[in-house]
Amino acid sequence: MKITRQKHAKKHLGFFRNNFGVREPYQILLDGTFCQAALRGRIQLREQLPRYLMGETQLCTTRWHFPLRQHPFVPSSFFLILITP
Repeated sequence: MKITRQKHAKKHLGFFRNNFGVREPYQILLDGTFCQAALRGRIQLREQLPRYLMGETQLCTTRWHFPLRQHPFVPSSFFLILITP
């Protein structure tokens, strides 16, 4: 990771740690769209997120049930949330 990106991530994590009590292990909620985009980009989320967040992580996914006759989920935007304890 580039130094400037690492500094920004460290700064933002410090903000959330001090103001909202977010601490390790980070619980990250991922939706199917985010996972699908990572798969297309050949990004290993289980390996990359702990390196980016500089700490231990737990990945959680949302459940999505498709009706049989409708078109599958159309992504609106990527979804990544840190869950506070």
